[in-house]
Amino acid sequence: MHVGAILDEYADKDAIAPTTNDSKAKPSDAVDGKPTHTKLSAQIRALYDRYGKDWVLLIRVGSFYEMYGDQALEWHHHLGLLMSRKRLCGFPDSAVRQYVTKLVKDFGQRVAVIDQLRGEATPEQQATSVPLQNGETRYVKRFYTPATTMVAEGELNYLAAVHVTSSTPMLLHRTRHHHTTARQLELFLTVGRNSRVGSMVRVLGKPKTRSGERMIKRSLLFPLTDRAELEARFDRLDALRAHPMVLDEVRQVLDQIGNSTPIEEICSAIDMDFATPDSLKALLENLLFARKLAQVLHPLPAFATDCQHLTAHDDLLRRLLAALDLTDSTALVLASTDPSLAEFSTELVRLQQSVDDLRAEFCGQYGISATAKSPVFRAAGPKMSKRRMRAAAEMQKLDAELAGVDGLVVSEEPLVGGEDAEHGGPAGAGASGRPLVELTQVQYANLPADARQQFPVVSKTKTVVRIEYEKWTRLQLAIAELRSRVQVAEQSVLQDLMTRVREQIPSLVKTAHAIALLDMTQVFCTFADRFNCVRPKFTDDHTMVLKQVIHPVIYESALEAGRHVVPNDCELDHDKCLIVISGANMGGKTCYMRTVGAAVILAQIGCPVPATSAQLPIYDAIYTRFGSYDDLAHNQSTFAAEMVDLRRILSKGTPRSLVLMDELGRGTGPNDAMALVAAVCEALVNRHVPTLTTTHMHALVDVIRERCGGDEVADQIRCIHSACYPVKDGDETFWVVDYRMRPGMAESSFGVEIASWTKLPKHVLRYAMEAREALRVGHLQR
Repeated sequence: MHVGAILDEYADKDAIAPTTNDSKAKPSDAVDGKPTHTKLSAQIRALYDRYGKDWVLLIRVGSFYEMYGDQALEWHHHLGLLMSRKRLCGFPDSAVRQYVTKLVKDFGQRVAVIDQLRGEATPEQQATSVPLQNGETRYVKRFYTPATTMVAEGELNYLAAVHVTSSTPMLLHRTRHHHTTARQLELFLTVGRNSRVGSMVRVLGKPKTRSGERMIKRSLLFPLTDRAELEARFDRLDALRAHPMVLDEVRQVLDQIGNSTPIEEICSAIDMDFATPDSLKALLENLLFARKLAQVLHPLPAFATDCQHLTAHDDLLRRLLAALDLTDSTALVLASTDPSLAEFSTELVRLQQSVDDLRAEFCGQYGISATAKSPVFRAAGPKMSKRRMRAAAEMQKLDAELAGVDGLVVSEEPLVGGEDAEHGGPAGAGASGRPLVELTQVQYANLPADARQQFPVVSKTKTVVRIEYEKWTRLQLAIAELRSRVQVAEQSVLQDLMTRVREQIPSLVKTAHAIALLDMTQVFCTFADRFNCVRPKFTDDHTMVLKQVIHPVIYESALEAGRHVVPNDCELDHDKCLIVISGANMGGKTCYMRTVGAAVILAQIGCPVPATSAQLPIYDAIYTRFGSYDDLAHNQSTFAAEMVDLRRILSKGTPRSLVLMDELGRGTGPNDAMALVAAVCEALVNRHVPTLTTTHMHALVDVIRERCGGDEVADQIRCIHSACYPVKDGDETFWVVDYRMRPGMAESSFGVEIASWTKLPKHVLRYAMEAREALRVGHLQR
């Protein structure tokens, strides 16, 4: 019910606006001596009197949240909302989190979310409520302050409390990437465009469920270091790939789960008392799907543990099945659950069946010739939209309650127009929500005179007349009363179910984890087929051997552009723990390092590697230093930011870590850069930290051999490079890079030649060639 429909008849735009600075958004008592209070505005005024001075109020009215008066005037521009001339604005309840986050985080406001009370009030709800007898009681559902942490939906959010009971460190089975590693390896967003397109999470594929999406993100950010768990993940994946029929069935069930609320979100809502009856129905559906998954996976031994988690709640499932009605969207609880509920439901069915009997009695008594469409016995007055029907029912309840309040003047103006108002009839005629009988004009004219006097006319149109029929009214009141009793009985059953679910939340979380893991596994199956991946072999030493490895993002973009992808090999071990990559600019050096990093991460999340073979150790961390950037917020220049990253690498890198460094020293002079890079390489080699680094310092290894660590360090360095060679086309010479890594150091970076690819002016390129030659022969000072 949109509040605009309810408040549309306010006599003045200041009817719900503040009249003084001491009463924000407070409705005035009257304008020009005419009453301006309506049924809903009285409650809104009470809420603003209590909370409006200190809080921005978001008041639920039906399926919308609304702001009024000065608060609407002040905030509708900031929130991008349209404000009516009555000074009110609103948005759908599904967007409340978005607007609360904007008010709290962007503008530092204190926000109170006012909700409509459903069922019996808890002590906490009662303390903040504005009650109305036989009406919608509203209460403060949540307070938000600038100190509230507003987490982003769809992201990985954690709330932790740590209690250390021992000085003995725990052995963790996961590692966590530093934020620079996740950014520079483009796990979630690309560096240049800050887009998901081209990121690792995008190329892996889209899971079927929200739980699976979070599982993939969590795995990329926290790769496994437990070899047994990694092998178990690959066993599951191999089993699914070997049984495509089972995989198809799993995907069909996951599609159905994806249309429901995830189990972990339901558990969170129940644990925080935010759950609704629909949450229990969603949980029941999820548990049924989980059991179906277990039946599908039962023939595969690799999923034995998962099947146990998927079927661990048979007792709870039986209780939910016995209590909840999944066949009727309007019913919450099965009548067989509670004796009183069964009695009420039986009586309700009997009363509802008597509707046809009453219609036949009415037509027979007054000689009305009934047709398929007339007369119509309406339970809530004239035909209205669902919002108008809810508004009419609420107005009737508030009318009855406020009629006896001393000193309160309630407007007689109708607020909700019915069908008559929409078709030119009397405004608001028949909009009170009373049960009515709708006759055609001919049928009404044929009624006996005494009958016409007996039945009050509520409204008329050109074609129909709506009258009140006492028996029909009594029947509908009896049905409404019985429905209220049914609702109370249902709430008792639902609360008992909520309690039982709350007790099993830890076990339910394991079930949710099993579903998410299965969803991630089926995504990896698709990925493995698309990129011809292999299962990696994990080693206990420091040996890494990758054959014909490719980066999936590069491969996918190359296919779209019709280009060929060049695969490469990579070998690292204890004796050769540092790879120095040189070669031409734009020759694929950084892509080579990113490819190795991607292969390691894929292997440690349980995903096959796009290579012909992969032998890998399990790394405890990946440290990266890519590109050049400064950090203005922390007063760091490009060089300072690079040194901070190097300090982290040197202090935390171990023989079980992998270090990827791209062109160190670019932020300082050539001599200082050479000295720093040589010293860093020597330190990493002495500690046997597996490292890949790119450089344009072609004498780097010679400097290390002569000035730093000598032959002992230099012999542990493996040099590779990408070749660049000229190709003649008539009088033109083009320089080509083949992107294939070869042993040895490159003799040149071919920077000026590669610059010609960018179509620089020819005279600039000519001057650059001359200057480089002069530097080479020593005519210019370096």
